[in-house]
Amino acid sequence: MAIPLGWKEVTLQNHNVSLVQSHLNNFDGDQYFKNGYLIKKLTFQGTVDYRDSCKFNRLELLELLNHLPNLNEIDLDEADYPDEYLKFLLDADLQYINKIDIGSNLFFTRSSLLFSVYNTFRSSITSIRLLYNRNLINYNSRQTNTTLNSLTQFRKLTKLELHNTVDTNLAPFQIQDSCPKLKHLEFFSDHPISESAVRYVLNDNRRIDLNFISSLPSLSATYTRYLVDYFSNQLNDLNIVISRQNIFKWIDIIGMELATSFMKKAGGIDKTCLGFVLREKNPIQTGNENNMTKYFMLLNSFRGTRQTHCTAKFNDPVRKIKDFGYSFIYDIFGNLFVTYNIYEGDLHGSDTVDKMAVPDKTSSIIGLEIFHFLEFNLSSQNNGDVYRVLNYSLSNCHGLRSLKITCYWNGLVYSSLCFRHLGRKVSSDQANGDINFLNVKNITAECLDLVTAHLHNIETISLKAKDWSRKYNNPVIDLTYLS
Repeated sequence: MAIPLGWKEVTLQNHNVSLVQSHLNNFDGDQYFKNGYLIKKLTFQGTVDYRDSCKFNRLELLELLNHLPNLNEIDLDEADYPDEYLKFLLDADLQYINKIDIGSNLFFTRSSLLFSVYNTFRSSITSIRLLYNRNLINYNSRQTNTTLNSLTQFRKLTKLELHNTVDTNLAPFQIQDSCPKLKHLEFFSDHPISESAVRYVLNDNRRIDLNFISSLPSLSATYTRYLVDYFSNQLNDLNIVISRQNIFKWIDIIGMELATSFMKKAGGIDKTCLGFVLREKNPIQTGNENNMTKYFMLLNSFRGTRQTHCTAKFNDPVRKIKDFGYSFIYDIFGNLFVTYNIYEGDLHGSDTVDKMAVPDKTSSIIGLEIFHFLEFNLSSQNNGDVYRVLNYSLSNCHGLRSLKITCYWNGLVYSSLCFRHLGRKVSSDQANGDINFLNVKNITAECLDLVTAHLHNIETISLKAKDWSRKYNNPVIDLTYLS
């Protein structure tokens, strides 16, 4: 069967290779590949069969590519033989190739070879991904050049993903100088941006006017000031992840005034993600405000004047989950998502045992009332924590549309409470009483009393129990308020 008319993408799995090889080596090749001029993307997908018969040799691969003259993209992310195929590509005639993607292929070992392939097609390539390591630096040195100088030859390059593992002085603005047509930069570094590099451009009026994704160990005061002063107002996509610096240590280092200025600037960009990876069990409190107040001061600046639904996750640092410790996100639709690392001082930060710490709104301006969708993930067998969180949420989140509280113990769900709307359009000015679904598991009678006292018009209730303790197996709930 020939390549079907209308196909624009082809995926070659290992078990298809022998079939393609048979047509490449027989007289019917031209007929089989007659629609090859339509194909824009070719994907090699392995890991199913490792037999040598499932691998193209050099002549076969080059012949296959000759039948695909308008190919724009080659995807080797899941290929079994990325190094060999890249070496073959050095001899290929690919006039319109824009992208050769290696992804995170575990079989790929030679970053210098990949750059050599990119360089071969530098007149047409628009998107590249580089591992900036010693191997790549040595390769360019042998070519009597530097990697940044080599990038100046990529005249059509608009998207670059660079992972820096070795250069302590490499900075994003240096890459911008080498690639003036760049529209999207992903800069990941094992090293913070050096102070000397930032100071060199601080008075240069060099604006960041491209979509920017970055992961760094830490943010210095100097680099934060640079980001505040030189982010273009036309920027519409920003993603910065800080991997080794706690958010409150960052505030202490750069000062709250600069931190809130940075958050205000970032929050004004259409699509934004700011994430601090570190989650500490008991972060140190410094200054007059508690950590929750500091967090909400940042959130207030990030939120700005946007009136939008806000989803918040409060995660126990003991839980091994993929969420950031602390994050501030505006998605493409303008919805606000935040995460907060809830720790012992937050859960038991009040003089009364049934209350938690709250932000001081004389400093933070806003508090929990901005949350519409709220989730707590705790590592606890203490049912007092569930009551405390529940009371905290119902008392402070006046625009709440959904609440989920889950307590884990030894990796299993110990107790949970969830209420939410089901298939009903929700407006932000509605009150708590419109919630219509309640699901609880191993929740004490005191928690159920609290729910029925606050929530009315509940239409569906699901009660679950497991024999953790007999007193939870037959909860009694007063339904008077729900009638």
